[in-house]
Amino acid sequence: MVTEYNKEVCSIIKNLMDCEFQSLYFGKEGYIIRCKNCGYYQVAFLSVLLNLSHSEFNALHNIVKFKCGHYSGWDTDNTKNVIIQTPGPETFILLTITEARQFMNMLEEADNEAKALLLIDMFNA
Repeated sequence: MVTEYNKEVCSIIKNLMDCEFQSLYFGKEGYIIRCKNCGYYQVAFLSVLLNLSHSEFNALHNIVKFKCGHYSGWDTDNTKNVIIQTPGPETFILLTITEARQFMNMLEEADNEAKALLLIDMFNA
């Protein structure tokens, strides 16, 4: 069944083929890139790959920060008990607290890099 969400995803993927990506983060656990033209992000972490708009990236970043900041620590670091909701309908990422913190650090570094690149572009304009 083709839904509106599926149509939107197909449209995003077609647009991503024309993107001019710049790297915001690259590490052993994943990468984050952003298109200079359309502003879409591609976030790869462990076995998850997400294509996100700027607002979706910011929302995901805030959700991960919130989850890491409010972790109760009631279980071991090896238990996958941190549930991160993604912008996709009924799509979640299940992580250990260690993985969630790695993901948060990755998102933080990418966000800082994006802000630095924006400042550089402002001075070059």
